Amino acid sequence: MAQKTELTASILAANPLCLQRDIEQLVQIGIKSLHVDVMDHHCVDNLAINFDTITEIAATFPQLHLDIHLMVNNIDAAIERV
Repeated sequence: MAQKTELTASILAANPLCLQRDIEQLVQIGIKSLHVDVMDHHCVDNLAINFDTITEIAATFPQLHLDIHLMVNNIDAAIERV
């Protein structure tokens, strides 16, 4: 039986000024899942988007699955935010 492959787009290096437009383009080409990195500047340097932006992405694009990668020291606090 052939396996189905699904692509997930990472938005780690996305330009925050173009984030909504870029996600809309991903949806248009059929992406169904976004990979979102959450960093706390303790476990690793914070190069990712913040929790408020993740909440807005989820509200604006409810059809997308968010694959959230937590790279944080206080995992419980991070889970409460997402």
